[in-house]
Amino acid sequence: MTVKQAHIVVTGRVQMVVYRYSAVSSATEHGLVGWVRNTRDGHVEIVAEGPAEGMEAFIKWCWIGPRAALVEDVRVEWREPTGEFTRFGVRY
Repeated sequence: MTVKQAHIVVTGRVQMVVYRYSAVSSATEHGLVGWVRNTRDGHVEIVAEGPAEGMEAFIKWCWIGPRAALVEDVRVEWREPTGEFTRFGVRY
């Protein structure tokens, strides 16, 4: 199994629409670990790590998000996996 890590920044109307908590559900469903948080400039930042198939599915989900979101862009930077995470959660 190939493990990947991605740093993801989601832009658009993605705060105040339950994006972070929906991301936790989607990431967990796809077997990923890491974190998600809101940024001061109105974006959502994510670091996700897990199986390549799960990562691809999660990135597709990021383009959709929860029902109230209006995603404009999803920027993905691939990184080397670190194995430092044990679950996927919200950071504040």
